[in-house]
Amino acid sequence: MSQAAGSAKAQGEFMAMVDPAGAASVLAFAVLQAVEAALPEYRSSALGRLGRTEEAEAEARRATRPSGDGAA
Repeated sequence: MSQAAGSAKAQGEFMAMVDPAGAASVLAFAVLQAVEAALPEYRSSALGRLGRTEEAEAEARRATRPSGDGAA
């Protein structure tokens, strides 16, 4: 029996023994873990892109402008 056939047979036997609702819960939890692990990088990347927009640059210039320059 080839490795692929053996793997397919083992997978089929496993799936026959597993409760479908339990398997779905395990898969959902694994997806949640993956999303939580990726979230900090996604937030950092998104904030970096937002920080480079023209509006953000203009706001930064306004915020760092000296207060005595006559602008309101």
